[in-house]
Amino acid sequence: MSQIEDEDFIAKINQILKNFIFYSCSILISILTLGNVLNILICLRRFLLKEMIGFYNIIISTFNILALVLGTLIVYPITLGYTDLLVRSNFACITITYFSRVSVQMCSWLYVFLSLDRYFCVAFHEKFKFLLNNKKKLAYILVTLFFIILILNVPNLLFKLTIVSTFDPRTNQTKSNVFCTATSSIIQIRNFQVILFRIILPLILQIILSILLILKYFKTRHNVAENVNRNMKKEYRFARIIMWINVCFILTETPLMIATLYFGILGIKTDYPIDEWAPRSLAISTLVYYVASVLGSYMFGSLFFINVFTNRIFKRELRLIFRCGPVVTQNYHMPMRHVRSKTGLTNLG
Repeated sequence: MSQIEDEDFIAKINQILKNFIFYSCSILISILTLGNVLNILICLRRFLLKEMIGFYNIIISTFNILALVLGTLIVYPITLGYTDLLVRSNFACITITYFSRVSVQMCSWLYVFLSLDRYFCVAFHEKFKFLLNNKKKLAYILVTLFFIILILNVPNLLFKLTIVSTFDPRTNQTKSNVFCTATSSIIQIRNFQVILFRIILPLILQIILSILLILKYFKTRHNVAENVNRNMKKEYRFARIIMWINVCFILTETPLMIATLYFGILGIKTDYPIDEWAPRSLAISTLVYYVASVLGSYMFGSLFFINVFTNRIFKRELRLIFRCGPVVTQNYHMPMRHVRSKTGLTNLG
């Protein structure tokens, strides 16, 4: 194929990528961010704030918003013709690079920790009481997890603005561009850390925990149905919601793991926009990678929709916020003993 045909093909792929990134980011920054904001507002209401599911929802949605906003800021301005925010200054290069990685990895590990917590609550309910529904102890553990992720992402603090010169064989001229990058060794360490701690370990652990949780849930659910302990029934309803979350996590993260591993092992750089003289295989690889990345990003906004379809209290609180649909509000002012015995509003599910 001629050089002109290759350049036309690259131009078409760049246009497809531009439209895909623009519209997908528009959805991510609007619908998914709005869903997370509503998730936080609903879980701050008294009937969910006191429950562990509300506690987890607020923390996860906060990091989801941070990951969506920072991720969108990296690629969205380029599609509108503006200068990449990462190359505006060294401060922007370091902070956006660092905290975008931290927020995304924190989201992944929060889902893993949530699955681990629910499995222990279902499988070892009596032995796990020292931590069960103890928000203070859980907060200490999550803060420790946050600091571990901060330390693991230290290589991102070594990024800086660098002028890179590339030779254009068509014009026999050298072009200089500014990039937010680091030395090859730092990039290799960062890529290894991302592949291992952002994708492989969280996804594998989620698959294992999901299988264990499902097996334990269906093995003991009949005993729980006959148990008069309402708190234990509530934990099992919470576990059922987590199983749906895990299904969405696995479905959205698996394509990203495959793409990241494939391109990472082969050393393929998937940067947008694609150079005009790049081979066609690189253009197709870049398009595939961005599709997988956007699909993985939808996990950061799925929590709200899962709660809407699986959590009855969440739907009640959502109706109260928008004042729509048949909602029995008088029971919300009844003494707590009546609420538990008649309406079951303190139960999750």
